[in-house]
Amino acid sequence: MYCPHCGEKNQEENRYCVGCGSELSRSGVVAATGIPLRERIARLIGTTRRARLLSAATAGAIVVAVGAFLALQPSEDGITEDSFTQAVDRSCVEEKGRISTLEQQKVQQRLNVEQFSAALVSIVEEWRMSLRQSPVPLTHAEAVRSLDSALLDVLIRAGALARVARSGSPAQIAVKAQLVDDAGVQVDQAIEGLGLTHCSDVGVGLVGVDRP
Repeated sequence: MYCPHCGEKNQEENRYCVGCGSELSRSGVVAATGIPLRERIARLIGTTRRARLLSAATAGAIVVAVGAFLALQPSEDGITEDSFTQAVDRSCVEEKGRISTLEQQKVQQRLNVEQFSAALVSIVEEWRMSLRQSPVPLTHAEAVRSLDSALLDVLIRAGALARVARSGSPAQIAVKAQLVDDAGVQVDQAIEGLGLTHCSDVGVGLVGVDRP
């Protein structure tokens, strides 16, 4: 049987309508064909202007709630933007710490320029590899590419410095060292662009190759 108020289908033994909660009267029950579709829709959303506005407002609230819920969900690759940034930030702090230790060793004259540069190449390469350990959200893809490109520049220039340090003149070594320093500045700018707040606060850059 069908409710005469909203047209919802009910079981024969139902006393109240499962659609609108109205009491079902045997005398008022009608067949499905007894209520036109337009009338059934009108009964559901209301016939007055106020009722329609309330129905529209309710639907709008549901849409907004669903949108907010989806905005908080992880991206399709299974990782949220915040968790990605936090992971990259932690890795960045760790790598800067390794470079700081390397610089201290050089200051204490445990490493010469060639040894320092070769070790820096190794650290930077591992840093770049850590960027690829997790899928990158689309919103951070460009910033990550910028950081990776800046790190690659450091790697290339540090490798060139290591080669020149073997037999080059002090002037040649100084030029290559300056290029490493310049590349380090680009890395720090990329770190800020990616929003790595903790890493940005670490007062250790990729510079530190003293001029001979």
